[in-house]
Amino acid sequence: MKKIVIVGYMASGKSIIGERLSNLLNVRYVDLDVEIEKCTKCTIQTLIETKGELYFRKIENDLFKTFLFSDEKIILSLGGGTPCYYNNHLLLQHEGIASFFLDVPIPKLVERIQNDSNQRPLVKDKNTQLLTEFVGKHLFERRFYYSFAKNQIKINNENPQQIAERIYNLLT
Repeated sequence: MKKIVIVGYMASGKSIIGERLSNLLNVRYVDLDVEIEKCTKCTIQTLIETKGELYFRKIENDLFKTFLFSDEKIILSLGGGTPCYYNNHLLLQHEGIASFFLDVPIPKLVERIQNDSNQRPLVKDKNTQLLTEFVGKHLFERRFYYSFAKNQIKINNENPQQIAERIYNLLT
């Protein structure tokens, strides 16, 4: 397995689980959103506000493919929308790629997003009911793309370390 790719909705735990899995496997972890910000020297929010979402999605797609098709063995977590553009979801099926969809129940996502709403401009001013509706609709639209991951990890009350260990056990 050359690449491990982690997908899921915002606040599903992609970054923390990717980091934990990296420690278990002793493989470099890459967060695609962080790499986009390094490459463009600005935040994703600023990039979208100044250049537009299509520009952001093109850079995202280019970097995703660069990491995916490099020779380096890595664990790569994608932004929540990455699989939904430029047929990125089809890349999750490529040979040599172990892809995982972190499937978190909507109430748990809402709780996590509310606890971190200052970091998430899309949702920062929404009350619990509006946020639940927003997440439910958004997740419904994106689930099709996430489902192209080769593995679905249903998450209930496990902590990130336990989830990373579940993925590790599937890989070994």
